[in-house]
Amino acid sequence: AGVRGRFLVDFGNALGLILHKPFVDNNNLDSTFSEVKKMGRGVGGVGGQSEGYAAVGTKFRVGQAEILNPTLMVAGGSGGIMDSREIDGNIGNLVLRDFSVLMDYKNKKMYILPE
Repeated sequence: AGVRGRFLVDFGNALGLILHKPFVDNNNLDSTFSEVKKMGRGVGGVGGQSEGYAAVGTKFRVGQAEILNPTLMVAGGSGGIMDSREIDGNIGNLVLRDFSVLMDYKNKKMYILPE
């Protein structure tokens, strides 16, 4: 069935899919990753710096949109949004690049449509 999470959509995120380490650890997701590589430098986010590693996941789904073998980053920081236990990750431009994204601010909805 998969694991559900709470994600922010961040059009300023050029990296793509970022998963927070507490979410990955709590759901034992790292056992499903391949091509795991330690990142040589940290990534800056709102409120702090984060260390992490890059990997390839098996599948990521947002609504009806499905991405197979997504490249992702697992971030674990000592502060800021990337260390959040309330948000499980961040969806950025590399994830959304193959879709048209429509934001309906009035009704608080987002539509992700295949190109």
